[in-house]
Amino acid sequence: MNITEIASKMFLEKISGQGGDASLGSIQTALQHLLPTDGGEINVGSLVSQFMGNGGLASLAQSWLGDGQNMSLSADKIMDMFGESKVSNFANEVGVDTNTAANGLSDMIPDLIDKFSSGGSLQQNLTSSIIGGLAGKFFK
Repeated sequence: MNITEIASKMFLEKISGQGGDASLGSIQTALQHLLPTDGGEINVGSLVSQFMGNGGLASLAQSWLGDGQNMSLSADKIMDMFGESKVSNFANEVGVDTNTAANGLSDMIPDLIDKFSSGGSLQQNLTSSIIGGLAGKFFK
């Protein structure tokens, strides 16, 4: 199972019972449009870099990377991070309202990053992704 499939299943689990017409396929496509990707696959390293580059969210991302308690991410922070129009487009693609989408993303993203990290770092097979994401920020 690839990262996009894992993220899609996590998101679907987070929004189950909240109405809407979400399918796994529509969630996968919508996540690929919203989150940073590499060859069609969600790039967790670049996603972490986005949070680390946003001063107010860096401490949240560090908690998700670590082995301790994960700090929560609010739906408002999702709207600030990605922009209301992108979250709204994501919601339309998935078939849910914007609030449901933002809440689902705010629950799923910390869990996704936590799943692929240990001891404050991304797992070995994802390390090059985060380094590449950070390097991209410096050389733009």
